[in-house]
Formats: sequence, C-alpha cells, structure tokens
Amino acid sequence: MRRLVFFILFLHVLMLCWSVFSHSPLVDEPAHLASGLSHWRRFSFDLYRVNPPLVRSIAAAPVLFIPHKSDWSSYSTNPYKRAEFQVGSDFIKCNTNNYHYLLMAARFFCIPFSLLGAFICYCWGRDLFGGFSGIVALLFWCFSPLILGFGYTILPDVPSASLGVTACYFYWKWLQNPDWSLSLPLGVLLGIVEVSKFTLLIFYPVWLLILIISNILNCSYFNLRLSPPAYFRTAGFDALKSLNSNTICINRSGGLRICIFAHLAKLLVIYAISIFVINMFYGFEGSFIQLKKYNFVSRALCGDTKWNHETGFSVTGNRFRNSIIGAIPVPLPVNFVMGIDVQKKDFEIGQVSYFCGQWSNKGWYQYYIFGLFIKEPLGFWLLSAISFLSMFLSKKFRSSLANEIILLAPIVVILLLVSSQTKLNHHLRYAIPLLPFLFISVSRVALFFCNSNRILYCVIVCLLGWSIFSSLSYYPHSQGHFNELIGRSNNAPKYLLGSNIDWGQNKLNLIDWYKKHPEARPLTDYYESSYTKENVNLNDDQFIEGSQQTYNNDNLQSGWFAIGVNELYSNSKQYKYFKRFKPVDIIGHSIYIYHITQEDANRIRQEIELPEIKENEK
Repeated sequence: MRRLVFFILFLHVLMLCWSVFSHSPLVDEPAHLASGLSHWRRFSFDLYRVNPPLVRSIAAAPVLFIPHKSDWSSYSTNPYKRAEFQVGSDFIKCNTNNYHYLLMAARFFCIPFSLLGAFICYCWGRDLFGGFSGIVALLFWCFSPLILGFGYTILPDVPSASLGVTACYFYWKWLQNPDWSLSLPLGVLLGIVEVSKFTLLIFYPVWLLILIISNILNCSYFNLRLSPPAYFRTAGFDALKSLNSNTICINRSGGLRICIFAHLAKLLVIYAISIFVINMFYGFEGSFIQLKKYNFVSRALCGDTKWNHETGFSVTGNRFRNSIIGAIPVPLPVNFVMGIDVQKKDFEIGQVSYFCGQWSNKGWYQYYIFGLFIKEPLGFWLLSAISFLSMFLSKKFRSSLANEIILLAPIVVILLLVSSQTKLNHHLRYAIPLLPFLFISVSRVALFFCNSNRILYCVIVCLLGWSIFSSLSYYPHSQGHFNELIGRSNNAPKYLLGSNIDWGQNKLNLIDWYKKHPEARPLTDYYESSYTKENVNLNDDQFIEGSQQTYNNDNLQSGWFAIGVNELYSNSKQYKYFKRFKPVDIIGHSIYIYHITQEDANRIRQEIELPEIKENEK
C-alpha cells in the first residue's frame, strides 16, 4: 500500500513539473510573483492585498537568490489602483530573456502544496473508510483536472485547498481528543491557513458550529464512565466534577450538563493563536489600529449612499467613524483588513461574466454548481452519486454523524459563499478549496471492494478508470478539461470562458506550433498573454503579435491567424467573423488556428458589404 501511495504521489509531481516547463504564465502570475518579491524586498504587503501573501511569498523566495532586475516605478498604495498588475508587467520587461526561468523556480516551490493536499486526502479517507478509500481519495486529487490545471501555478487556489483540508483533518483529530497540548499547533496551522486565502475565514464560524454539533450528536461526548450509584452519595461533592474532558459534568443535584464550555475555551485559544500567527506573518503591520482610522473603499464598510454601482467610490470612507464601535482597536494587520475591503469592493462592482453563451453583469447563482459538474470528470460524478446513495441506504457506508458533518460543512459553506458573489462569475478555481472534502467523502465507494458482488466491484473500478482517463486525455492542458456532457471539446466555449479554458498559459505551445509549421507564414497572433515573442527569444518578423494592436472587424484579411478562445468569444465581438471559418488546428483546446484564403475573405467581406480584396492589396 505504501509503495502504491508513493508511486501515485511521484506521478502527480512529475505531471505538475512538466506543466511548469510547458506553460507560459497565467494572467495573474506575474502580478503574484512581483508582489511576493515586494513583500521580501520592501517588507510591505500593499501589492495584491486582495489575497493574503503566504503562497506568493513562498513562491518568490527562490527568485531572491537568482540574478534579476526590478522596477518599482509603478508601485502604489492606492487601493483603487491595483498596481500589482503593472508592477508584474514591468518585472517581465526587466527580465525579458530569463523571466521563464524565474517563473519556473517560483512554480516549483508551489508544487509541495499539492503534494500535501494529496497526502491528507489519502490519510483522511483511510482513517474514515479504510486503506482502499484512502487510495481512491488520493487518485481523485492527483488526477483532478482542476488540481492538475492550477496545482503548478503561483495562484493561491490549490495551496489554500491543501492547507484548508490539512487544518480540518487535524481539527477532526483534535475533536476526538481536545487536549491543550494539541491546541497550540492547531492554532498555528489555522493561522497559516488564513494567510493563504480569505475564503477560508469561513473556518472560524464553521469550526465553532462543528464543535457545538459534535458535542450534541457524537456519542463519544455523551459517554458516562460513572461508578455505582453510591458514588453520588459521597461527601465533598459540592464542586462540579468532570470525570473526563469529553464526558458530561455532574452536579450535586444530580442534573446533567454538557461539558462544552471547556471545549469552547480551548477553541477560543486556538482562534487567538491563529490571529497572533496572522499578525506575525504580516510583521504586525498596522495591527491594533482603531477601526475609525481605516479608509475603506467598499460600499459595505464605507456606508456611503452615493456609491456608484459601476465605478465604486472615488474617495474613501468609514461607516464606523462616528460610532462607538469605531474606537475598538482591530487586532489584525492593516493590509489584511484592507485586503478584505478591496476584495469586497471588487465583488460589489463586479465584471461582465460569461455563462452558457450569455454575457451578464449580474451573474448566476448556479454558475459554480453547473461549472464544476461539467469540468470534473463524469466518472467522478457517477461515483459521487453511488457514494451518497449508498450512504443513505446502508449504515456500512456511513461514518458517525459528527464525522460526516465535518466533511459536508466546508463543501456547503464554501459553495454558498462563492455562489453568492454573482457579480464576479469568472473563475471556477475559486471553488477548488471544497474539492478535497468532496474527494474524501466520495472515497467511501471503495468499501464496495470488500463486497463479494463482482459486478459492483467492476462498476466502481471502471468508473474510477474512466475518471482518470478523462482527465489524462486533456493533460497537459488540464485547465481546458471538460467532461463528456458537453460533447466535443470545441463545444466548451458555449458554456464557460476565462480561466476555465485559457488564462494565457498556451503562448509557449503556440510558439512551438509555429516553429513546426513553416507553411504558416506570416502568422498573426491575436492571443492575449503575458509573454511576447521576445520572452522566448523568437526574433521572427513573420510572427506578428496582433494582440498588441486593436483589431477591426472591417479589416478582415486573408492569411494565417492564431486567436485565443477568450478573444474569439469576447463580449466586444471583436473577432466574431472568424467564427464563420473552420479552424485548421486547435492548440491546447484554447488557441484556434485559421488559414483564410483570399476567396474566403472576399466571401465574408461581401456579406458584410465591404469591398473585395484584390491581389495587389494583400
């Protein structure tokens, strides 16, 4: 069993390492890397404050020891400016020739996060349902398209999922034996989780709720290890006595009360330790500033009725400035609080989002549920259906109610949280932190391996194999994976766009394609990416980066074109006429290669009432 676990983990690392080499930076990665360097160089956390700094700080650590140049001329503390993107772009320009090596070094330092998440899925599945379930949970993580698609990047989604499930696993262990000696490391771990992603702040209320429910439902908390009745008649029983920290306390009147207060006290200590860790990670930057001294930008914290729904405020405000609450010192770093505020402002303003062929600035509550359903392998969802059906029908497939709740609660709360922010339906990766809990819960299907029914055994194995094969069929372009429900892979843009298919990661693949197809000259590139041809040392005038210019539909010409899926289906309809042609090739499921002849171009130009192209006009 150990050798199998090691082999699966080793294979997972190899796949992530290959993705590190083969993919150009995602849209957000340059900003994350430059911001991580600013944390080390300037000891400031202003850049990219909408995400806590743990992951990008770790990613930037090896870059500190590699020769590079920096340009901080665009650095700004203005919460409206979001200067991290310009600083990231300047960093690429300063290191044109060796940026990919800097990026690879940063990415390699993020891979251990995915390795940790995989191992915890195995451990928790094994502890709950047995060794085979641990292996199944491990396979779910290691071959999940969303994990493979983002597990090698500097983005915080997979690391936060990994740290989140790790913290909940040890919290589950702590609930079984809530000892003071376990509270300190658990508090430190919770603090580390909270500096990975703001979404996981939900652990504070969720853990409290789980503790209360566990004390009510879990039979281990009702276990009375009492002596014979004569024990109650002994002298000196005036004080409350607890035979065990997990038992019910008994008073002189013989009444019973749940000893939940001791557990709550320990949980509050865990929370206090975690807050100290958050402050320590930020270097106590602006900690304990009075609430009234903050300058907020979100409507929720500004409270200004003149707030513009499209542009937000042009000035800052503070709804607590003239209230008693405003005098309370905030026991958190200033950029931790401001990060939540700026992120809230982004959610309030929102962006135009795409879903199932429609663009909207209001969004959809079903975006994440439906998106996950078509992004994760269909074999996995069939196994999920079998898992939950068997759980309800048979006790053999159920753990204790308390154990089930600690898996279910993060799934439900995270899904509700991300689904409620409908004005920013762009990235399914925001829901990645709920996946490990789902993987562990579904892993109970491995209990069928102990069943004598060979048909059920074969069905589970086939569905598991189908799930893995479906994911690998897209690898290394896992980011663009969609399951069989959408039909062919080129149907994907009918349902989702953005980072769900492409986020700038395929520029290197486009360059490789260009080098292997000398007939495609000249090639005009309409693909948005952080990279230019100079970043990959391509000094070729026949590779024209049209994405650096403004394309006009009225200028439809013949020739070779490379158009990204997000550009082709953009809300501006800037490249809409290309949809009338069939691509000669598709790179990484996201870049469409078109060869438009003069005859084809003239046919479309005639339809849109434009003059024909003559041979000497080409």
